Amino acid sequence: MKKLGYFLLLVLLTFSFSNFASSEVKEASKIKKDTYATSEDILIKLIEPDINRIIKEKYGKEMIWQVDKVIKVGLIMDHTKKNSDYWYHMKLSVRPQSEEVGKADELDIVDIRIDVPNIYGRDRYKETNSKMKITLIEYFQVRQSQP
Repeated sequence: MKKLGYFLLLVLLTFSFSNFASSEVKEASKIKKDTYATSEDILIKLIEPDINRIIKEKYGKEMIWQVDKVIKVGLIMDHTKKNSDYWYHMKLSVRPQSEEVGKADELDIVDIRIDVPNIYGRDRYKETNSKMKITLIEYFQVRQSQP
């Protein structure tokens, strides 16, 4: 009986100091993260829908693509007309990705004209329409993938 008493006392002491903790898992909460973006990133995001349209017209289907490099951005001021014409000329290289396995990606040059309403007009600070008009000047393939 003494042995049983000692055993019960030992069990009681052992479990009284241990912690039967239940682990509680918290759901991953949403976080706000500030990331760095260049002016090139912002410009590409603004014209992305139009580049999608241009690439779709070129290949006849929607393609996954990425900008390889912005080659040139310039402000063109054409004073040869009665009303001066102002627009941005942008040339960028894009890489449309092929869906076929083993086929290399293309490398294309997209040359576009970006018309911004009232860029140098007198009432440009009163302008509330920020819609840009993007026109394709030239599209050519530098490298075509081989089948």
